[in-house]
Amino acid sequence: MPVHWNYTAEDKSRLEMKRDEEEALICPEVNTENGQSPMGNQGKEKDPNESRVMIFRNDLQGIRAIAIMSVMLFHFYPSVFPNGYVGVDQIIAVSLTAGLILLNSRQNVNFLTSKYIVYIGHISYSLYLVHWPIYIIFKQNFIETAAGLGCSLIVSVLAAIVITELFEKAYLQANVKVVCFIIACLYVINFTTIYEQEDVEFFERKTKWLERLFTPVCSSEKLQEYRNCNIPFTSANLRQEQVLLINYLFDINDVPYLSYKKCSYRSGEPWGWCDLPQERNTSAHKILVIGNSYAANQGRIIHEMCYRPDVEMKIFTIPGCDMFTYSQEFEHCVNSHDNFREVVDEYKPNILFILARYIRWLTFPKRNVTLEAEGVVKQTTARLLELSRNVKDHVFVLNAIPRPILNFPSIHANAIRGHKQMEPAMYLNSTMDMEYARERLAKSVSMCSKCSIIDYDPVFTTNGTFQVYDNRTKVILINTSWHFTPLGLNRLRPLYKSVCENIGY
Repeated sequence: MPVHWNYTAEDKSRLEMKRDEEEALICPEVNTENGQSPMGNQGKEKDPNESRVMIFRNDLQGIRAIAIMSVMLFHFYPSVFPNGYVGVDQIIAVSLTAGLILLNSRQNVNFLTSKYIVYIGHISYSLYLVHWPIYIIFKQNFIETAAGLGCSLIVSVLAAIVITELFEKAYLQANVKVVCFIIACLYVINFTTIYEQEDVEFFERKTKWLERLFTPVCSSEKLQEYRNCNIPFTSANLRQEQVLLINYLFDINDVPYLSYKKCSYRSGEPWGWCDLPQERNTSAHKILVIGNSYAANQGRIIHEMCYRPDVEMKIFTIPGCDMFTYSQEFEHCVNSHDNFREVVDEYKPNILFILARYIRWLTFPKRNVTLEAEGVVKQTTARLLELSRNVKDHVFVLNAIPRPILNFPSIHANAIRGHKQMEPAMYLNSTMDMEYARERLAKSVSMCSKCSIIDYDPVFTTNGTFQVYDNRTKVILINTSWHFTPLGLNRLRPLYKSVCENIGY
C-alpha cells in the first residue's frame, strides 16, 4: 500500500531551496537584469516574471579572453615576446593565468567578468581562426612593420566580431540539417581550394620577387649588352622572415633554378644539350660548357659574361656524373665519359669550360695517399688530354671547392631564428681533405698544355674559411644540393667577366 507524505509549507520551501542549490552547481544561472547568481539569492522568493538564461561561467570567458589576447600578441609580434610563436605554450603562460584567477577571486571588482573581457572571450574562437589568414596575407605582402602588424591585428578583431554576430550566433541556433549542410559546403570549398590552388599563386609571386631581387638592374634584353652590374639585393634591407623565406625558396626550387630561360633544350630540361641564341648564322668562335649539374647551374654566368655577336655558345650536362673518374652510383653515368668525349668531338669548340663537382676526389680520407688515389690522378690526366685534343684554344677546369654538410640550411635557419652566433666553418664537411684534392687536380691540369684552373676560393673565402652564406644578410650562397644560389652566382660574375675579357674574343 503506497505511503503518502504530508509536507508542510516550510518543508516545501526547504526542498525548493535545495533543488535550486543543486541546479546552480550543475549549471549556474545568471539573472540577465542584475547579474546575480542563484547562490546569491538563497532565501529570496523567485519572481516568476524575472528573465533568466543558462550561460557558461563568465570568469571562464574572461580566461579565454586573456588566452586569445596572449596568442594574438605572440603571433603578431614574435620578435618582442619570448620564443615567438611557441611562447604561448610555455609553463610561464599557464602559471600567470592561474595566478590571475587566484588574484581575481580576492577582488571586489571582478576583472574577468567585466563585459568587455567577457565579450572578447565570446569571440575568441572566431578570432583565433580568422587571424591566421589575415596574418598570412600581411606577411606575404611584407607588411610587417609595427603599424602594419597593428593594422592586421585590428582587422582580425573586427572580422571576428562580424563573424560572431552575423554567422556564429545564427549557426548556434540552427537545426541539425542546416548545420550539416553548412559543414558540407565548407568542406567542398576547402577541398576545391586545396586541389586547385596548391599554393601555386604564392610560389609564382615569390619567384617573381626573387627574380627581380637578383637580376642585374642594368642588364639589357640584347645579349651583347650584358655588363657587370649590381643586383637590387645589395641595397635591400631584409627582415628576418624574408631571409628565411629566400633561403627556403632557394632550397625547394633547386631544379627549376638549374633551368636557364634562354636555353633551347633538345631533351629533358635542364639536362643534355642547351642551345643558346645567336645573332649570326656563322660564328667566328665557339664556347662549350660541359659537366654535371654544375654546368647547368653556372653555365648561364659564362654565357652572360662571354657572349659576343660573333660567339656561339652551348651547354651540355649529364647530372650526377663525375667528369674524370668512372661513376657507378647512377646507371646513366656508366657511359658518361664517352658521351662527354663525343660532344667535344662533335662541337670542336675554341674554348671549353669543365664545371663539375669532383665526387670521387673528395671521398678519399685525409692524406690517405694510396694506389687508388694515384690511379684517380692518372685517370684525370688522361681524360683531360683526351678532351683537349678537339679544343682549338683553351680548356678551363673548375678547381675543387669545399662541400657543405648535408643539413646545413636547416641548421642555419635555426641559428637565424635563435639569434645564435654563426661559425662558417661549422657548415663545411671536415672529413674531406680539400687541400689534397686541389693539389692532385692541379697536378693533372699541369700536364695538359691547353688547360688551366678556374678557382672559386678567392671569391668565397673570408678569413681563411669558405663561406656558404652572405655574412651581412645571412642569405645562403649554396643550397642543400650544393648548387650555387642566385646570390652565389652573382658573386661569380666578376670572376667570369675577367676570364672572358682575357680570352680576347
